[in-house]
Amino acid sequence: MEAIKRFGAAAWGQAQNLWKKKLQPKIEAKPTLQESVENIPQEPGNEDAQATFRLQLKKLLTEDTIIARDVAQF
Repeated sequence: MEAIKRFGAAAWGQAQNLWKKKLQPKIEAKPTLQESVENIPQEPGNEDAQATFRLQLKKLLTEDTIIARDVAQF
């Protein structure tokens, strides 16, 4: 809810669309990345979990330039 207030409903809808249609299928195909995504809400203050997610996400964006472009445009 806080994200919706911060970014506005339209931007939040775009973020959800980007996540569901572009990122989520790629993340689910990579078990290590999927696990890192699941760890974030379980341990929101854990800097190691955040760093692992960032590293895995960077790998995905390096491998898939189309998704990287879509994320950058957002």
